[in-house]
Amino acid sequence: MYNGSKLHFKEFVVFETAGFKILKYGYNYLAQDGAMIFRYDNALDPQAKNLPTYPEHKHTPKKLLSAKRPSFEEVLKEISGLIEVKK
Repeated sequence: MYNGSKLHFKEFVVFETAGFKILKYGYNYLAQDGAMIFRYDNALDPQAKNLPTYPEHKHTPKKLLSAKRPSFEEVLKEISGLIEVKK
């Protein structure tokens, strides 16, 4: 990212006859100093177990939120919005 922030992402994908399925994912957006800004994932996090979207969830610096897996485009739009706000 041009402001020094970074996006680390992973998707474990299985290709099937009708397309593909994402088995595991993580989209981790970090500030220039390495501090987490947000992370979406579907890790079996015990702290997320009571969320309605479990195992899918979103981490922020202060909260663990219920969240379905966003598309990669949605992640980029969210980051773009955060960068615009900080200008």
